[in-house]
Amino acid sequence: APSVGGSLGIRVNPRWDVRLDLSYSRSEVSSEFRDWVDLDDLPIEQETSFQRVPVTVGIQYYLKDRGRSVGRFAWIPSDWNAYVGIGGGATFYRFEQVGDFVDFETLDIFADRFTDEGSALTGQAFAGAEVSLSPTFLLTAEGRYNLADPAEMSGDFLGFEPMDLSGFEFVVGLSARF
Repeated sequence: APSVGGSLGIRVNPRWDVRLDLSYSRSEVSSEFRDWVDLDDLPIEQETSFQRVPVTVGIQYYLKDRGRSVGRFAWIPSDWNAYVGIGGGATFYRFEQVGDFVDFETLDIFADRFTDEGSALTGQAFAGAEVSLSPTFLLTAEGRYNLADPAEMSGDFLGFEPMDLSGFEFVVGLSARF
């Protein structure tokens, strides 16, 4: 699913940053029972949505100097730089199904909303590159992998298999230096 998010990095020395990452993604899928129709010969339809919000704190290491000083008051940024990093935090999620369903014991058709939400511990590894557009703005491209504990389903989904919250993300964005 597409996501939107942001990162805040704080420089701790010329090559190291501490950073906070937050992103949000949501996907929706429509479905229907293949072998069943309701009393009006209409499909029995559902809408499934999944929201995921990873929040992590990490460290980022730049592979070369970010720029050079020219005198006491001037600084020239490098044209580009690459970095790697790791982090950890939590992934919050919400899983929901809304629509019509079949009770397979009575064959009754009923409307309902089933939900589960929670969180899981998450580790993160990432690598990326920044290209200077100006002394203040940079174009950033990053690949990151979030490794999360499986989410034990509860609530309306008690007894279902755990949900895998891990996954790879490719991020493109605009950064600003302050």
